[in-house]
Amino acid sequence: MQCLQKALVPDAIGTSTSVTCDSIRQKAFGTHAGCYVGSGLCTLPPSDWLAIVHIVQFKTLFDSWDAFLATLKTGEVCLGFYLFALAL
Repeated sequence: MQCLQKALVPDAIGTSTSVTCDSIRQKAFGTHAGCYVGSGLCTLPPSDWLAIVHIVQFKTLFDSWDAFLATLKTGEVCLGFYLFALAL
């Protein structure tokens, strides 16, 4: 959560008139994968992944195009991590 919030601070407090709710929303979803992966999501045990899906609710992961893309990107990065780990 902290990573997600810090990623938005510059835009959220910016004085530029070009910052809109939509641009902040897009940036927020764009930072999800990096923040989740950087916080260790890929290294969590399956029981923690199930707990996360239970808390967030599966439908939320796919209820908008932005959520779908963030979920897909996170899965893609974690898959790459697992393939790299298996190659070692």
